[in-house]
Amino acid sequence: MKNVHTYTFGCKVNFFDTTQLEAILRDAGSAKIDAAKISKPDAVVVNTCTVTENADKQANQLIRKIKREHPETKIVVTGCYAQANGDEIASMPEVDHVVSFSEQMQLPSALGWEDKRTSLTLPIVKSNRTRANVKIQDGCKAYCSYCILPYVRGKSQSVSLEHILQQVDGFVGDGHQEVVITGTHIAGYGRDFPKRKRLSDVLYAIYNQHPSLWIRISSLEPVGLTPDFIKAVSEIPTIRPHFHIPLQSGHDDVLKSMNRKYKTKHYQERIEKLVSTQPHVNIGTDVIVGYPGETKEQFLATCEFVKKMPITYLHVFPYSSRPGTKSASMQETVSINEKKKRVRTLMDIGKAKKQAFMQRFHQQIVPVMIEKNRTSLGWLKGITPHYISVHVQGNDRLMQQEVDVELVHLCTDQTLGLYYQGRVV
Repeated sequence: MKNVHTYTFGCKVNFFDTTQLEAILRDAGSAKIDAAKISKPDAVVVNTCTVTENADKQANQLIRKIKREHPETKIVVTGCYAQANGDEIASMPEVDHVVSFSEQMQLPSALGWEDKRTSLTLPIVKSNRTRANVKIQDGCKAYCSYCILPYVRGKSQSVSLEHILQQVDGFVGDGHQEVVITGTHIAGYGRDFPKRKRLSDVLYAIYNQHPSLWIRISSLEPVGLTPDFIKAVSEIPTIRPHFHIPLQSGHDDVLKSMNRKYKTKHYQERIEKLVSTQPHVNIGTDVIVGYPGETKEQFLATCEFVKKMPITYLHVFPYSSRPGTKSASMQETVSINEKKKRVRTLMDIGKAKKQAFMQRFHQQIVPVMIEKNRTSLGWLKGITPHYISVHVQGNDRLMQQEVDVELVHLCTDQTLGLYYQGRVV
């Protein structure tokens, strides 16, 4: 049996893909996955991201570091960066194999290892995380002008409802009490089926089969806030009141240049409908600053729009040109220093909004899902339905259990960010 270490960059989809690659190697009977990375690896699989130039650099740095520490280890690179720039990665002397998305099912053969599988069907994956990611689709055809993903992930391909439920059954059987619905563009789920399905169909199916299982939704485009989705959120009590709805800009001209399929008024209307179903919902968003042509006035309009919206936290990114995208041919008009200033300005707004949101829960008793791992100080850590981080004292029997906790002290830490210290009641 070969020892394999895996490393993952990027989004929840990539983390799911890594668990799927691990399942492929296990099912082939040729390898065991050393999640703790204690053993000397025979091979290392690096699952990459290419959303930004910095993501590419981070992958390259890790690959070189691994080879320095383990000169005899085979290094396999896959994921979006490998798909977009396979030749570039293959030219690195540290890399032994580049595996495209279409080749991932044949990973054992690519490594020259034994493969005992009788068919190349999607495996039922395992997750060593408290919250198990369930990928319901892959790919995207929105073609936002700055985004490389449609070119590397391809068109949207939905996973059958039957296979989704098999995955969920497996996670529940392993003791998981929460699943995260994820994909490249989950708002497009089921549109590629002969008999079209919708994201809401997935949510109802999971709830009907596992009525006590927490269901969390990963990043959902504004177009996904449809009447049927809002209805599902209002009717399914196990859907967590936490959503991430990317905005990207608060100015209509910038949104149009980005090829986003909405205006700010549409975004606002849909967010307000979502909030009407869950008044204390936690809504996060993404914003890109320094997009080609973005003026100072347009940026300030974005700041004002974010301030007035019931958004509770922000992910802010400086624009990063991706070769092959439409915006890559546009002249950059915002300096690196100005991008950094705009990032800091929006991050300050985001910090204030997050603190105000978390203050609402001070001294309240809320359910907390305790995770598997402890903090560096020995506290148990967990997540509320609203995705608020909570640290409590207790023994290991509480891990992966839902417990009621009084939120006592709101704390801040440079590494951990904002979190509550709580008391199990």
